[in-house]
Amino acid sequence: MAQNALTICPACRLTHRGRRGRESGCPVARAAALLGDTWTLLLVHLLQAGPRRFGELQSVIKISPRVLSERLRKLQEAGLVTRRLYPEIPPRVEYALTPMGTAALKVVEALAEFGERWLPRPNTEALNPT
Repeated sequence: MAQNALTICPACRLTHRGRRGRESGCPVARAAALLGDTWTLLLVHLLQAGPRRFGELQSVIKISPRVLSERLRKLQEAGLVTRRLYPEIPPRVEYALTPMGTAALKVVEALAEFGERWLPRPNTEALNPT
């Protein structure tokens, strides 16, 4: 087979030429474009336990406020997360998974299973001496 020959994707029976991410006809490419960054997957993972406030999310994953705001906005626009503003002073905002976000948990669960099976855990004793 020639090196430059196009292969047909087994998931969608399309050749992956030209279009990428959400523009692709391939469902794997579209899903990866939406869920494929580290912060997005971690946020979906954290929100599976229920609604969380901005500060709670930030304290757990140690993400900058700017990046967290961007990711949450991206997840809202994509329909994975809802943002609920409570009429209180000081303002209280909670983020929660939508049904689409809950469906994305299957991806997170598959990654967790893969990580547990194939990727060694870091030596936590070396990282956090007691």
